[in-house]
Amino acid sequence: MTALTQTVAHAERGELSAERVVQGLLIAGVALRLWQWGAGAALHVGELALARNIVERDVGTLMRTPMVMGQVAAPAYVLFIKLLSALVGTSDRVLRLAPLLSSFVVLWLTRRLARTYLGEWGQVTAVGLVALGVPYIQFAAIIKPYGAVDPAAALVIAVVVSSLFDSALTTKAIVSSVLVGALVFTFSQSAPLMAAGAGLALLLHAARARDWNRSVRAGAILAGWIVAAVLVARIPTLVMGNSARAGYGELYAADFLPRFPHVGEQMRAVVREFVSAFSDKLFHYGLPAVMLSVTAVALAATAVTKRRLFALALLPLVVTIVASALQQYVFSWQYLLFLCPFLFLCIGALVDVGATWLTWPPLVWSWRLAWLAPATFALVKAPPPYYYHELPRVLAHVQAQWQQGDAMYVFFAARNSMRFYGPRYGFTPDRYQQGRCHRGDPHGYLTELDAMRGRSRVWVLVMHDAGRDHARAEILHYLDGIGAQKDSIVIVGPPLPPATVGAYGYLYDLSDTVKLANPDGTHAAMLSSATPHADLTCGWGPSGEEDP
Repeated sequence: MTALTQTVAHAERGELSAERVVQGLLIAGVALRLWQWGAGAALHVGELALARNIVERDVGTLMRTPMVMGQVAAPAYVLFIKLLSALVGTSDRVLRLAPLLSSFVVLWLTRRLARTYLGEWGQVTAVGLVALGVPYIQFAAIIKPYGAVDPAAALVIAVVVSSLFDSALTTKAIVSSVLVGALVFTFSQSAPLMAAGAGLALLLHAARARDWNRSVRAGAILAGWIVAAVLVARIPTLVMGNSARAGYGELYAADFLPRFPHVGEQMRAVVREFVSAFSDKLFHYGLPAVMLSVTAVALAATAVTKRRLFALALLPLVVTIVASALQQYVFSWQYLLFLCPFLFLCIGALVDVGATWLTWPPLVWSWRLAWLAPATFALVKAPPPYYYHELPRVLAHVQAQWQQGDAMYVFFAARNSMRFYGPRYGFTPDRYQQGRCHRGDPHGYLTELDAMRGRSRVWVLVMHDAGRDHARAEILHYLDGIGAQKDSIVIVGPPLPPATVGAYGYLYDLSDTVKLANPDGTHAAMLSSATPHADLTCGWGPSGEEDP
């Protein structure tokens, strides 16, 4: 807050320039991303599933067969991480170098597009909302590509199209544009959606000028991108296995937009998902509905004042909506992050428009700087570094307290984390009992724990308890009934994402003969009645029992 106060003071003295503010925001953005990356947060469930596929499979297998545990990723991105891990190692920071570098590209290209389309203080807004955006900091150190790689790819496509708006569409320009697009598609799953929208923008720009030769050439670029996208989509790293496809079909059914012709329902779903994204699920803005309203006004203003930017923001969004309505793309929070930099550029355009109507200096400066408030508020509310499933810290504690004769039970959802991190602390699979998935039937976890009855020191490790069948609560309730808790370690970070964050370790004495007379796991009373959910089925996904 001191920095913000100094900024306002400089502004009142007329000493502040937009360029200096933008430079400061870029430096802050880089520093925040390095802070998150350097914090060394443990890989979360989805990251572990992708990381194990990449690290434990050879290149030939990766390129020939679909990945397991429900994972898909663009092939060049997979190979880049594979190369880094082979050359430098498989530490968490090395595995996350690709998203970190991509997050810097996002900052750089947002700045470049802002310079192309916006005035000085509009640039401050657009760059600031990206540089200080919680999810863009968060995903700078997450292997999953949603918030770093995908936005970087989208911005590359946008820069390419922006350079073509006023340049001659020569054969060389057409070929080079198609090749750049094809290369970008090998790094990002969502890039084809951006390319389709941006390509349409280029085509419409030529058609509006009634330049039919240029329209044909713009159409050739768009057609080339479509062909490249279709070809890249056939590469096995982007093809989901049959069991995972069936499982995710159920899981994501609610996250696809309603099918056509239910346009009204689709628009309500679009509004709902963006409000969710601007809320504590991603951006942590205090008034997400207000922020979405501002974005809508910004789009309308951009449609009048900066038509090219409007097309680059709106048409990829429309393409994404259509793809989701056709059940081809999940339309929900983290999957929308590649679109948001363009919406923020439109908000920057709104700032430029508003500044032309204001004359009183204090009001002018308030208008210019107020647009950084949502992102600043969010950072104060949810500051980095962000942690998810810190099982390594739990394992370090268990290792320090471990005694001869100790036993360990590992909750099923911690399986990948134990396979990845366990050996580093001396816990190979033969040293613990690995639980299996019993979603919708918590009694299953309790019957597994019955194998530990009579032992005086039993460690129970839990991670990624999805919450709906209250598995961790049921396990602890049962253990308290047949034994006594002697030690515990609970690592819970900020709720990013909610409900699934945390790693837990408990030490129980299960040798009390009096307590052991209580009902076993099959007959024990439960805290609540569990009901199976479509998104809680077993046998697939990042918590499944497959191995690379």
